[in-house]
Amino acid sequence: MYKKTKVILIIIAILIAIIISNKTEHFTNNPKSVQIIILCKKANQQLYNAYMSRFPNQNIIFISDEIPVIKKDNVFHYKDNPEFYGMHSRIKHTSWDKAFQHLSENNNHDYYWFIEDDVFISDKNVNKKIDQKYNHDFLIFAWHNFDRYTKSPMNKFWFNSHIDKTLKNVKYFPDKFMSGSLNVFTRLSKKHVQHILNFQKKHKRLIFHEMLIPSIARENDLKIKIIPKKEIKSTLSPRPIYVKHDNIEAKLKAFNEDKVIVAHPAKNWYKIKQNL
Repeated sequence: MYKKTKVILIIIAILIAIIISNKTEHFTNNPKSVQIIILCKKANQQLYNAYMSRFPNQNIIFISDEIPVIKKDNVFHYKDNPEFYGMHSRIKHTSWDKAFQHLSENNNHDYYWFIEDDVFISDKNVNKKIDQKYNHDFLIFAWHNFDRYTKSPMNKFWFNSHIDKTLKNVKYFPDKFMSGSLNVFTRLSKKHVQHILNFQKKHKRLIFHEMLIPSIARENDLKIKIIPKKEIKSTLSPRPIYVKHDNIEAKLKAFNEDKVIVAHPAKNWYKIKQNL
């Protein structure tokens, strides 16, 4: 009798754990503070209007690499900072670095979307359902590379080429945490951002974001979620079916015909008039 009761209690405990786990996956009834950050080469009116129309009534800011040609309260530009650099593999200072310089004094939101300015978005508020559903620290929508540094010679070559060329052979992460991800359209939590800022404070620099962001997440055991295509139809890595088009009009037409919601690369997409 005692053994039977013990087995029943164990089963109940397991079921309760599963229920709690499922509930923590979602936070629909607990809205979070979200900010959208558009990373751009040079903020201009066309770019500004295009992204503002995609995220109406949301908290959105623009980080301009170069001095912007427009003046808006939510458009920011910072001079190159010798302690905020390195998030691009070839260019010393970019809007990625300036975004984290901005966040070093403004990490006030629960989640941040980072969107590069060559990411085409065909619909409004594409982030809303995702934000309501997931409370993970790092959302991945594109290419990612976990555990392959030690398991794949080809991927190890990719990592080592960056370590050799941009980091002067300094490894900032143990091999077991070394990771890669494409971050042209991604979401990070406040906690994730703070860990990156802690890295910057410690090393007085940043490193290539495709290596830094996922490696930080894994080293600090943050919650990572790879978003399936069924959640939001996207094509964020260059694909022959779209790359073959030699002008942005043809590329946008192909995206729309395939009902793609988020696409990259699509340089200057915002210069083409779109109907939402």
